[in-house]
Amino acid sequence: MCLRSRRHALAFELTRAAALYGQVAEHQPLWAYAHGYLAVLYYWSGNPAQAVRKIEEARSFSGIGATGRARLAAIAARAYAHRGQADEAHRAILESVAERGRAEDDLHDGVGGEFDFDLERVEMSNSASLLLLRDGRGVEVSARRSLELIAARSANSNPLVIAPQARADLASALLMRNDLDGAADALAPVLTLPREWRGAGLTGGVNAVRIELALPAFRNAQLARDLADQIDDFTLVAAPQVLGPGATRIALGGGSD
Repeated sequence: MCLRSRRHALAFELTRAAALYGQVAEHQPLWAYAHGYLAVLYYWSGNPAQAVRKIEEARSFSGIGATGRARLAAIAARAYAHRGQADEAHRAILESVAERGRAEDDLHDGVGGEFDFDLERVEMSNSASLLLLRDGRGVEVSARRSLELIAARSANSNPLVIAPQARADLASALLMRNDLDGAADALAPVLTLPREWRGAGLTGGVNAVRIELALPAFRNAQLARDLADQIDDFTLVAAPQVLGPGATRIALGGGSD
């Protein structure tokens, strides 16, 4: 078994253990988080049908605060979009950005960290889901909203996990409406990122831009050829964990998922 497969198997094992702990402790937010992450793992394993089943189970648990519900809705949107269930995906997207209200739980809203799912992360995730549905306008709106929210944060915040993926999705959306110059501008900061930031999710988003550049509309454009070459250089020196069948998938959250 290769290192990537061992890591993947270990992730499943640990997440199932967390789900079992949540069940035994009757801690429904933890139980929901673990099932949600199992959905992520099934998605990355190329099994979106099982991802949908897990996320629907996770959304049935009680005691989950507004942040947790938004996270589960965003994951559900990605799984539905990957299966081509556009109506279900759009409904989940609307749920993910709905007014959160005051409902809280002690993991998603208390501990935060990996349990957190702030609005800029939700919008970035939704832009990737909409990209799977080829909804260029929706991708552009969500990606721009994510970047606006990041820009409004304090200078002490770290946007490197989310902003590059939002920029890659924005570039793809702009190419869908033949705005090559805009796409190049959106992607430029991403292509200068150091190797350690080029995880599977980001590389998948950048590769999606590369696919758009291969369309006939850009066949004779020198800028398109130059941008494609830059993308090839970017992925050539990406972090080693992106190699393999999962490299073309789009991350469900920040980082390499």
